Amino acid sequence: MNITKKQMGTIFVAFIFFGSSFAFAMNWVLPSEQKQENRLPNVFEQPLSDSQINYFLDKDISILFLFYSDDNKDSVNQKNIAENIANTMKDRLVIEEINVREYQSVSAYYNVRYVPTIIIKGEGNLNEPIRFDNLVTESDLKNSICSSYKEKPAVCG
Repeated sequence: MNITKKQMGTIFVAFIFFGSSFAFAMNWVLPSEQKQENRLPNVFEQPLSDSQINYFLDKDISILFLFYSDDNKDSVNQKNIAENIANTMKDRLVIEEINVREYQSVSAYYNVRYVPTIIIKGEGNLNEPIRFDNLVTESDLKNSICSSYKEKPAVCG
């Protein structure tokens, strides 16, 4: 079977066209998977189970519960601040981002009345979780997180 240069060129162009179309289609159909690749591994967008919470606390990994609403500017700012801190405390902090509209029962359980609301639980403050019912600065939030550990990580100084 002899394939001419013209036929080979046509096959090549068709392969490039269909290959790029397929890649574009997959990117369009599966945006959430692509988005998840860019998420920090210690930030969860759904409530953790009690066993997960206990597992983290037993390992002296603090948990920051961040209650937010997408239509609230302070909530968006607080998420950015919390994620910046999570990036520096990768293996010692877990953030549970809870959308108050989507998880109303969880918000009611924690008596959330304002957004953003932050609750910090750790081995060092199990009996008295730290709570903020407003926007918190990065330094105040980091100091509060650091006070929640039994053994402070190096990043806490």
